[in-house]
Formats: sequence, structure tokens, C-alpha cells
Amino acid sequence: MRLCRASALASALLTLAAVAEARAGEPEAEPTATSSAAEDGLVRRERPEEGPGLEVGRLALRFPGALIELAFTPLLPVAVAMDKYHLLDRVIDLLTNDDKTIAFVPVVDPFNSSGLGLGGSLIYNEPLGSADRLVLLGLMRTNRDRNFSIHLSRRVPTFSGRTLSLGASYSADHDTRYFGIGQERTKDDQRIIRTDAVNASFSFTLLNPARLPEYDAEVEVAYRRRRLGLGTGTRAPVLVENDNIPLPAGFGQVLDYPELTLSLLYDSRDSLGRTTRGMVGRLQVVATRDMNDGNTSAIRTSGSFAVFIPVLPLYRTVFLSVGVAAAIPFIPGDRVPLHQLVNLGGTNTLRGYVADRYLDRLGWWATAEYRFKFYEYEASSMQLSAAAFVDTGKVGAEPVDLVKGTLPWSVGVNIRAEQNLVLLGRLQVAFSPDGFRFSVGLGEVL
Repeated sequence: MRLCRASALASALLTLAAVAEARAGEPEAEPTATSSAAEDGLVRRERPEEGPGLEVGRLALRFPGALIELAFTPLLPVAVAMDKYHLLDRVIDLLTNDDKTIAFVPVVDPFNSSGLGLGGSLIYNEPLGSADRLVLLGLMRTNRDRNFSIHLSRRVPTFSGRTLSLGASYSADHDTRYFGIGQERTKDDQRIIRTDAVNASFSFTLLNPARLPEYDAEVEVAYRRRRLGLGTGTRAPVLVENDNIPLPAGFGQVLDYPELTLSLLYDSRDSLGRTTRGMVGRLQVVATRDMNDGNTSAIRTSGSFAVFIPVLPLYRTVFLSVGVAAAIPFIPGDRVPLHQLVNLGGTNTLRGYVADRYLDRLGWWATAEYRFKFYEYEASSMQLSAAAFVDTGKVGAEPVDLVKGTLPWSVGVNIRAEQNLVLLGRLQVAFSPDGFRFSVGLGEVL
């Protein structure tokens, strides 16, 4: 489990707590995504009224939703109990302070193949929904894997509300999956390596959020230390020299990387959590080179575009997303470091495969989902939605590799916990030629 999951869950608890407080004070009011959150740029407009939708294909598009509702009928008593006894509100009260500005979320992960994980996330956010927050995260496993991080972000009044962020983290993974580099690698090529990572970063948003609410730009300066070495564990054979799987760049070394990143964003979604319409476009350029004569460097450029299309009332939405990326060394004779290669697999791309299943210098990916709401908590702004999806993508060393040979794919379904201001999480199951895979994701598949 990545530590950002605990952070997002804690942030979501604070958001839900604010919604619950507002609902308690105005029981007859219709919940909307407005107030201070809108001023901070998290919600750009009120949710539009739903029209009658398209007549063509209406029954066909309702059919998947009806099946999901039928499948979840045995859980109806649980839903009734949640509504009757306000169970969600009680959980929020247990994990947050009286002012609803501090939340603590314990993290227990008993199903990871690296061993039992225990930890927690502590977040302070005031005012709620703003960029002013402090996040502390920690997780340890029985195999001695560990993750710790701290992140602080503040709006700067003298710079028209632009956000300054500082972050630091440390992680050690004794059994990182590594399949080698290239599209032709099979699941039998799986090896394990050890990865140790230290990160420190400073970032600053460049655009005025009040004048350009749908646009953003950010510059980040970072220091990253990477150590790749022999792994331990029984998940797969340990990667060693003279293996038929080539060693990744920097293996057996400790390398220090200064890094400069420029990110551009266009986001016109009607809501960050219960999105029904809008577009998101991203462009990012990263430049880095090690300072230890490891002969590794990279300029990594990536771009993605996603669109949300409402097709029926009751929050039926088609989601389409496509992305491309390229990582090339900018000094002749260098190799691209492992952490800058294009990677497919995990919770967002090719979800039927494990994380970093495919690695190479070039890659593209695409996703299509059909989403539909099937439960809403106490007529609030929190709901459960389901989605059926298909993913595809490909990596390669040369452009021709991206269009030839077998095309990896995965299909699956997920259950989404959504709220106007934040997407709480996604519980997913996907099938691919590698088999079935369960995963938990946070944030949109962009």
C-alpha cells in the first residue's frame, strides 16, 4: 500500500466531517459543492442540473447498473443500518477532532505479499478544503519494509494565493518486483530487488488560482537518492548478475539525483469526486542526472488527456483517457534510471497487472470506463458508484515497438466511494493474461 492512500483517506475524512457538520446545522438544505472550497479552487462550479439524457440506448445503458444493484441487494440491511444509526458520522467523530481539522487514520494491510503492514496517517487541514495542510505518514511491515513521509503546503497571500509545498520521504522495499525492461517480458521473468529511496522536494504553483480557475502550472525542485541492490524474500527469484534478466541502470550503486520538473494542468471537471462532465489535460517535463558518475540521466516527458461524458441521468458517465510518455538520456552513453522509465501496471494503467509490470523508455496507455451510481448515503453528497472498464497500453525502446506485436489488455470492475470534494477510493478487480488482480486506488484514473 502506498502512503498516499492513507493521506487521501485522512483528507477525505476531514472533508466528510465538514459536510456532516453543515448537514447537521441545516437539515433541510440541499447539499451543494460551494462555500470556502469553491474559493480555494477545489470546486469550480456548482453541479449542473441533470437533463433527461439520451433516449437512444437508454435501456441498454441502464442494464449494467441494474445488475450491480441486484448483486448488492444482500448488503441492503447494512446500508439501512448506516442510514438509521449514522454509522459513517460516528466513524468520522471517532477519527477527527471537535473542530474537524485534524484526522488520524490507522492503516492495517494484512493481505500484501510483503507481510502484514501497520501504520497510520495524521493530517491537519485548516481551513477545510484548502491547500493549507500538514500530512505525516508512516507504515512498517513484518518483512522490515518501511515508509515514512512528511508534507507541508501553504497558500502564500502575498502571491495571490499561490501554493508553496515542502516534502520529504524515506522508503525501503526488500522485495520490489522487477520483470526487466521491454514489452516482451513475461510473468515468468519476475525477479525481486531491493530499492531504498530518499526524497526531498520544494514546489511552487505559478498561476493565480483566482484568475485562471481551470488552469494550473507548477515548478518543482527535488533531491532524490536511489539505491538498488539484492532483494530478499520468496515472492520470486532474486535478481543477480549473469541472470537472463539484464540489471537495471544503477544496480549495486547509491546514486544522488537533483531533479527539475515543470507541470501544466487544465481541469474543467464539475466536481473533483463525483465527476459527470469535463476534461483534464496534463503535460509534464522532468530533467535529472546522477551526481555520482553512475552514467544515468533522463528527460522524461509525459502527457495525458481525459474526458467525462454524461450519457444518462442518475450519474451515468462514460470516462475516456489516453496518455503517452517518453524518457531518454540527455547525455550520450548514459542510461535512463529505473525510477524515470515509463511504467505500466498497477492501480491506474493496465490494472490487471502488478505495478511496473512493463518498463521501457517509451509508452502509451488508454482506458475506457462506464460508471453509474447505485447508492447514496442519507441523501448526502457521498455516494457509491460502480464501473466497468477496459485498459490497454504498450511500452518499447523505439517508436515502432509501440505498434507492433501483442497488445497487453485488462478488463474489470470497480466500486467507487465518492464525495463532491474528493474521490475517497476505488476497490478494483481486473483480469488480464497474467490472471486476476485486486487493487485499491485513490484519485482518478488520469
